[in-house]
Amino acid sequence: MLQFNYKLTTILLQISNFKKKHLQGKISVLEFECKILTQTLHNLKNFLNKLTKERKEEKMEKTKKAQGIRTKQNLFTRSKNGVRGITLIALVITIIVLLILAAVSIATLTGDNGILTKAQTAQKLTKQETAKEKIQVEVLGSLDNSGNIDLNELNENLRNVEGITKGYPIEELPAELTVDGYTVKIEKSGKVTVEGEGGSDPTDTPEPPKEPTFEHIDTAETNPAGSMPQGATVVESDANNGIVIRDTENGNEWVWIEVPKLQSKMPSGLTFTNETGYSEDDQANCDSITAALKTYAAPYTQGSASQSYSWTDEWYDKLGTTYDGENEYSEVTYIDGNSYFTKAKEYYGTIYKNNTVIEEATNYESGTTYYAKITEKLNDTSGCGLTYNEYKETYQKMIKSVYKNGGFWIGRYEAGIEGTTGTDLSNARTLHTNIIESSPKAISQKDAIPYNLVYCSEAQKLAKEMTPDSSRTSSLLFGIQWDLVCKFLEVRGGVPQADINEDSKTWGNYSNVDLSITSDNAKGYSYNDETWDKISYNNNEDDALLSTGASDTTKKLNIYDLAGNCWEWTLEHATALAHCPCSNRGGYFDTDSSSPASDHYYGYTVEAQDYSSFRPALY
Repeated sequence: MLQFNYKLTTILLQISNFKKKHLQGKISVLEFECKILTQTLHNLKNFLNKLTKERKEEKMEKTKKAQGIRTKQNLFTRSKNGVRGITLIALVITIIVLLILAAVSIATLTGDNGILTKAQTAQKLTKQETAKEKIQVEVLGSLDNSGNIDLNELNENLRNVEGITKGYPIEELPAELTVDGYTVKIEKSGKVTVEGEGGSDPTDTPEPPKEPTFEHIDTAETNPAGSMPQGATVVESDANNGIVIRDTENGNEWVWIEVPKLQSKMPSGLTFTNETGYSEDDQANCDSITAALKTYAAPYTQGSASQSYSWTDEWYDKLGTTYDGENEYSEVTYIDGNSYFTKAKEYYGTIYKNNTVIEEATNYESGTTYYAKITEKLNDTSGCGLTYNEYKETYQKMIKSVYKNGGFWIGRYEAGIEGTTGTDLSNARTLHTNIIESSPKAISQKDAIPYNLVYCSEAQKLAKEMTPDSSRTSSLLFGIQWDLVCKFLEVRGGVPQADINEDSKTWGNYSNVDLSITSDNAKGYSYNDETWDKISYNNNEDDALLSTGASDTTKKLNIYDLAGNCWEWTLEHATALAHCPCSNRGGYFDTDSSSPASDHYYGYTVEAQDYSSFRPALY
């Protein structure tokens, strides 16, 4: 009987251990069933062997008794002979009963109505309700006096909600957000629901993301899907409307600029030593691609129709001096008077004259050509915002990306100031302050105050930080990229060349245009009060600087404000005016529309105007 009790205890312990382990998700039901049956059969075999052995010993004892042999062992055995062991039939019945009990226990724990299944379902429902409550609280806190949702207030409230991975910021209601892996829907009425009841747990291994599909795209010419940053979501998939994506890192929106591989006649079959980075061996191929792109975008590379070729994509230092990659000394075109000579001497330390035999210049002399040891300034970023090597590497990376993907991304909006899309305008800039680590980030979102009053070099610094993906580069637009945007509007958007190259009054914010305001949260800048305020009028008749995306009139293929509103800094070098090496494009609100979208302008390296902003590119 002791043996039987031991076996029963062993089996019950195994059942108990199963419950503990399975609740921890360690052992499956099938594994347990196999193990319990195997162990039971093993125990049965051992028990039968031991019973057989004991039967033999009993028989031997009887033999000894018959021979008259008496021992203490014999007497003990005989005295126990009537109660030791159980029959084989009883043992089998007992085991069957135990297996039935084990099966009942397993069924209680598992199955559609099992304890484990119900526990898992309850856990999922709890997570879903938590995701819903996160959003519900912020929706309730965004209701105005009329009980309607203030969309801008809602976006501000949602900014700090943890677990939102898709759908933020919200442009219009109804809207869907992905929160902690669950889809939460917000209705215009303020009702909040969560989808996926009883669905998969977000901690489960997700399916590989599907590559997005776009309409009216010839993948032999252009491939936006191959150039999308990780985790980005598609806002607009139809190329005829302008493809738009939103990154998950910052919620910034980007528009795909198509550069058709065949139509632009880029050379085919080129290979690169370094596919994504810089290599001197790849420069010749990059030069041939650049030449083809300049020919393709030729109507816009010189700026507006009244301008000439005075801009080029090349690095320059604080005073606009460039480097040819070989000679130690470069001409300083900045010097054309005594004051400029003094400033140049302070910057370079020593100024030289005479190109053939370098000698130091001690004072300004009219008609003299001056030189500086440019190799000592190659790490200077106070000109265009990049060192000489960074400029070369960034340009080559951009060209290779355009060649591979047939296009690149640009900010849907002029760069805005983080935290200004709602009613809090405390981050707005009314004078220049240096861009430091604690400065607000630049964003590409609707209803933001333009990131103005920045130097060109500071604009590049801000643009560089806008990349949502470490495998992508963001920067100011190079000159050739701006030209390609203009060509894209002509080819894909059907915008007449004259509307891009001569007069952009039909789609720009200029002083001679009464612009219809379409955004409910548009803001305008008041020069009298030097403040930003929410717009309370329908037409911009006061020639005001506007927040990003204030009017749909300024939208072409989903790109806002390329014409007018703010001059936008680029990485192009303006060479026509020696003191102003920085280049900006597109005109601004206080000029008339004869400064069209393709227009160039000049700027000092330390110039920061309220009408100067920028737009990022991503590749």
